[in-house]
Amino acid sequence: TSIMKYQWLQPGDEHAFEDFCLRFYRHLLKRDSFVKYGKRGESQDGIDIIDQLALSPLIAIQCKHHEPARRFLPHAIRDEVTKAENSLHPIKRYIIATNASRRRSVLDEVMRRNQRPTTLRKFDVEIFFWEDICGHLNEFGRLIAEFIANRFINAVRVA
Repeated sequence: TSIMKYQWLQPGDEHAFEDFCLRFYRHLLKRDSFVKYGKRGESQDGIDIIDQLALSPLIAIQCKHHEPARRFLPHAIRDEVTKAENSLHPIKRYIIATNASRRRSVLDEVMRRNQRPTTLRKFDVEIFFWEDICGHLNEFGRLIAEFIANRFINAVRVA
């Protein structure tokens, strides 16, 4: 039997995307101890979600919701990584999750960050574009994916 593929509709705003990412990464990374870090208006050091138990390796996640007309640019990676590098927490894995489409220039910037000598970088950087996230949702199975996607995202079956 083959896995049924679905096209998942994106959360409508940054709050819904952050809620989605919290459920998504709790399941994907098997970390029930992920929580939202801080609140709107507080300095968050480039972190939206963090593991409150600080399990090793410490994982922090930045959620970047983009309007369809806006392009996700490499400088956004540089800006967020710089903020997270100034965090008081010893992050080892920094994930940037975005609803934006895959862009080579953005992935190149992530790779440049990871290619710096270990003396110049505090953590590894990863990016999950919307296509990556949808691929994982389809691997989770329909019931789990619908639970993660919740009320604000609908799935449409694709052939």
